[in-house]
Amino acid sequence: MIIDYADPRHPTLVSTLHIQGQHVGEDYAPQDQVKPDGTPQIIMCHEINLFNNRLYISWRDAGMVIVDVTDPADPSIISRLDYVPPFNGGHSPGGAAHTSAPVIVAADQEPTLVIQTDEIFDCPPGFGRIIDISDLSNPQIISNYRIPEIDDNFDFTTGTFVCPPGQQSIHQPWIDYRSPSLFYQAWYDQGVRVWDISNPFLPRETGYYISPNYQPPGGAGRQTRETYQDPDTGLIYMSDGNGGGLTVLRWMGRIPENPPIPGAR
Repeated sequence: MIIDYADPRHPTLVSTLHIQGQHVGEDYAPQDQVKPDGTPQIIMCHEINLFNNRLYISWRDAGMVIVDVTDPADPSIISRLDYVPPFNGGHSPGGAAHTSAPVIVAADQEPTLVIQTDEIFDCPPGFGRIIDISDLSNPQIISNYRIPEIDDNFDFTTGTFVCPPGQQSIHQPWIDYRSPSLFYQAWYDQGVRVWDISNPFLPRETGYYISPNYQPPGGAGRQTRETYQDPDTGLIYMSDGNGGGLTVLRWMGRIPENPPIPGAR
């Protein structure tokens, strides 16, 4: 929904946008019906990022959706990257795609890369992807970033993945205001992980912070949920959704000098 709140006392609905099948009486398109395991997909709008006149939306099992809002009264889908299937969106209430964060190099340049994260509490859990959107009509995944010890343990005897206990999913990224090649990734039980995408085909983890486990009675363990960087101080504010409150961090590592090299070439 796009809301006009110029008058905060009387907000008005300007327009709406949905994926086919979300309205009563509609059928989902074939690619939006079932996951690889045969269970129903979760088609649900989640997080929205705005830059210039485009919305970069994570729409859970519908994937990444880029929307033109040049005319807010008439939003239109520019493109969509739907990767469920072949990937499984998970069985938690939320489904897969969590955040589609455009990599902003300059205020007067449209982004050509998106950092894409999935929130999946199954095994294997959600991880991150780098998407090239230099051709808006044809977004392409050019790499992924993950923590191998929690994502890639496969038992060939049982034919299933094996994961440690706890919530191991990736969550929300935040790009450093000093360099679009550096971002801070909240990763639930795995803390804050710092990634360098100077080469977007080969993301590199360059640091991390893992907080104490503030698990309260009956809780689900460490929940590093969000990171936010203050552009005035460079400090990073990290929230914990399971009793840890707010932690303030400072990145002491290298700041990449250049933006990411081109994805399309």
